[in-house]
Amino acid sequence: MTGQIFILHGSAADWDSSRQAMKHYVREQSLRAYLGERPEHFVDPDEGVAGDILTVDDSTRGGARACLIARELGHAVTLFLNPSQIISGRDYWFSRFDALVDARRVMTIEFNGVRYNFQSGQELRMFRFAARAQLVVSTEDSAHRLLDDIELLLDAEGAEVGDHARSIGPEDVAKLREAGVRVGSHGWDHQCISSLSPDEQLAQLIETRDWLREIAGSEPRDYAVPFGQQRLDPRARAVVPGTVYLVDPTLPPEAAGDGYRYRRNLTPLLQGLQ
Repeated sequence: MTGQIFILHGSAADWDSSRQAMKHYVREQSLRAYLGERPEHFVDPDEGVAGDILTVDDSTRGGARACLIARELGHAVTLFLNPSQIISGRDYWFSRFDALVDARRVMTIEFNGVRYNFQSGQELRMFRFAARAQLVVSTEDSAHRLLDDIELLLDAEGAEVGDHARSIGPEDVAKLREAGVRVGSHGWDHQCISSLSPDEQLAQLIETRDWLREIAGSEPRDYAVPFGQQRLDPRARAVVPGTVYLVDPTLPPEAAGDGYRYRRNLTPLLQGLQ
């Protein structure tokens, strides 16, 4: 019987709560302390033993680092990867977006006909949500074209994505596998599946599965839905041999239904540790 299933996005040695680019990451020291003090290790879902499960999403250096720390301290961990970023070396659009917001040099902008004053934290959040609503359903190329425009709007030329949020390469995947990190599918490039047709969902899952099988040496059993909310078309679900993971902070894992499991975010707890 599985206990709780947790999700992280990675750790950063220089974690700073004031930076947008850190909001989904945790301080490396806090992660080490938490994992070192847990009374029970996280378990491998393939082994069928009782216990909590730890998962990490995205092909970032911070995600890879969190997994290596977990393995060093004796914990099983699954890393859900997007091949597109590994192959291209391109940063995720959300990593670049956070870097642009942190590097902004203007206090007011107009975006899609709405004016935002960044002296108000609420209006900054409103702008982020408005931009994100377009970005999550965009292809990678379209998302980065929109970010080119946002870069000019924010007067944020020269913004750099932090090391923790940079994409890993194929050699990093090999190191993760050598360390015993379990690999899963996160889709080809992290596009929200609500914007994909059933045929596109199926094609992405098959392409991701085949690429991960080639580079990691084994076929990924599980799939974590990008952004954690949408359910797969039944034909696409049928090509996932294991579990499909969603995210809900309030419900037990099994409440997601047959073949699905809910995860809860471990990040707020670890960000609260000193």
